[in-house]
Amino acid sequence: MKENTQAKSNRITILKFLKTCISQNQPSPTYKEIQEHIRAASPQTVTYHVFKLEKEGLVTKSGGHRSLGISNLGNLFIEYLESVFINLPAKVVVAKKKPFE
Repeated sequence: MKENTQAKSNRITILKFLKTCISQNQPSPTYKEIQEHIRAASPQTVTYHVFKLEKEGLVTKSGGHRSLGISNLGNLFIEYLESVFINLPAKVVVAKKKPFE
């Protein structure tokens, strides 16, 4: 089953949120904080996305739900996304979507 664009966008948002917290020397965000940040309706949504990110090797979990971290691969992925999308004009990003969706 193919995942929708919103699910992928939520995972990227979670990664960026984790990176921001870590770079500001804050503790790892709780699942509730992540839920509020991505405006998810339920905490199970966050559990699902964190599970997928962990399975893809982009985040690490230790000490239960409280300690989330970004793996080296996750940091590289964020750097790649920033290098590809930050400097592109909005038209290019929109053009990558399928027409009439």
